[in-house]
Amino acid sequence: MNASIRLVLQRAMLVCALLSTWVSGLAQAQAQTQVWEGTLGKSSIVVKLDAPDDGGGINGQYFYRKHRHGIDLAGTRAVDGSLALEEQIYVPGEDARSAWTLEPANGDTVVGEWAGKGKRLPIRLRRTSNATLPKTDDPGLAELRANDSYRFLQLQGLPLQAGKLETVGDYRLQWWREPTSDVELFRVVSGYPAAQLPGVNLALARAHWKQVESFLDCTAAPLSDHESTTTLRYIGRDALSVSLFVSYYCGGAHPDFGDGPLNLDPRTGRELVLEDVLWLGKGTPPVRGDDNNQAWYDYRNDVFAPWVSAQLGKLYPKEFAGQPDEDCSYEMEDVWDFPTWYITRKGVYLGAIFPRVGRVCDNPEWSVLPWATVDKHHGAVRIKP
Repeated sequence: MNASIRLVLQRAMLVCALLSTWVSGLAQAQAQTQVWEGTLGKSSIVVKLDAPDDGGGINGQYFYRKHRHGIDLAGTRAVDGSLALEEQIYVPGEDARSAWTLEPANGDTVVGEWAGKGKRLPIRLRRTSNATLPKTDDPGLAELRANDSYRFLQLQGLPLQAGKLETVGDYRLQWWREPTSDVELFRVVSGYPAAQLPGVNLALARAHWKQVESFLDCTAAPLSDHESTTTLRYIGRDALSVSLFVSYYCGGAHPDFGDGPLNLDPRTGRELVLEDVLWLGKGTPPVRGDDNNQAWYDYRNDVFAPWVSAQLGKLYPKEFAGQPDEDCSYEMEDVWDFPTWYITRKGVYLGAIFPRVGRVCDNPEWSVLPWATVDKHHGAVRIKP
């Protein structure tokens, strides 16, 4: 896999929600992470610290309860258990970073010191007890309460404001907005069988809070920005598809943007992968998985991308060639390896992903594989709009 393809894959994986991976890893992450509550100076904070790696390196994050923005921490753990950490936040014109020193834990308490901008402030922390966490009726937050107390404490208490009640065909949707991040997403009120609604709405709540979390983690940096747009692409018996488009600047060299659609099987509440809907091989499709399955990469590189490139070239020859004033080479197979995808009434949309230099070419509007084509190569989930 060459460097260009790796870059494309990294960007595609960054903007995709990958919520199923997020959920399956919650309990494991909680088991490997220590969560603490306390004060930095006079300010109330919540801290998470991951287990050290083999070299003694350690990562974490904290937020002030007042504004909830996630500030990353990185440093080392000494043999005696003490920690030396730095805040990983980019401030233009400043090279020095605020530093933490934490003494070895004394039972369920930790003390230390914060140093930055010529100041030194005491840190006092106590280990979080899941038994004392507030109760919640929100299904997404309830899942976090059970499996990720840090994120639960970061998000709990943020209100959701009711928006419009919308009817789309046989389905009634209640929109909700989280005002701090301005992230909007609906829940399904009716249209699916009653037994399916909890699973569908859990997946939607999960996605909603994940977007709010991304906003809070991004906007700790000075001059940062994070704007999201939610678009319902398809709702029907066999699938529900929503675009979660975000433009953001979280510090560093460049702003960025991307779409991380949520594609659900409403019968199970499970998030679909593209191979569930479009599968060009035989037998059971390979799964990317946590170990980045090489068979999945090989399928996407050697089978899927060439086929998609050939199909779209035949369907949309004028658009495929690109505009004379744009350097958009849709003929390059590797821009179709790991596309943005969602479901529409016309077919399955596949959005090309280019390296940074070609960002203007990302996600063209025209690249839809019609259902007549998809149905010849459907996966385990056969969608009949």
